[in-house]
Amino acid sequence: MKQWFRHPRVNIRVLTWPSRSSDLNPIEYLWFELKRKLLPRNFRNAKEEWARIPRDTLLGLVESMQAVIKAKGYATKY
Repeated sequence: MKQWFRHPRVNIRVLTWPSRSSDLNPIEYLWFELKRKLLPRNFRNAKEEWARIPRDTLLGLVESMQAVIKAKGYATKY
């Protein structure tokens, strides 16, 4: 499969992904937060709640992903 990504016509850069990593998909956490905020409101305005997610929350998710990658999938302080 990796050969297909390297093909000159495809040329997609594949990121290094530690094999021991926990779930490095920050969107899962964001969906959880969005659902948590919307459930009491019966999903009335998802777009508005999505925009209210604090920037610090997003930066924290990126930092935690970077820490796991730097630790090569081993435990981190996050």
